[in-house]
Parts: sequence; C-alpha cells; structure tokens
Amino acid sequence: CNGKDVIALSCDVENAKNVVVRHWKNGDRFRPFGMKGSKLLSDLFTDLKLSEREKQEVWVMEADG
Repeated sequence: CNGKDVIALSCDVENAKNVVVRHWKNGDRFRPFGMKGSKLLSDLFTDLKLSEREKQEVWVMEADG
C-alpha cells in the first residue's frame, strides 16, 4: 500500500440528510485538514501526479450535496 491507495477523511454523515458515493467530477472540491477554505480535487490529483486512468478510479462521498 502506497500513499496513493489510502486517504483519510472526516465527514459528519450521522447528521447528513443525504449521502452519495459517486465518481468524482470536474469542479469537485474538498476541505483539507489544517487549511482554510477548499481545494479542487483536480488540483490534488495534479499534486499527486495521478494518471488519467487513476483519476477515473477515484470515488467521492458527498454529504448534503
């Protein structure tokens, strides 16, 4: 298992009314730990040097859209 295989996340799914697991799409954002604001997933993929194939395999959990 390398760093590209595991990601930690925090999501308040107990209080969420709608939780969806789906493939990522352009424009998706997340809030990195210790950072104010959000970051585009596409920017994270660039930082991690993910290939197009690896990007196609990424899933996201979306809480309350």
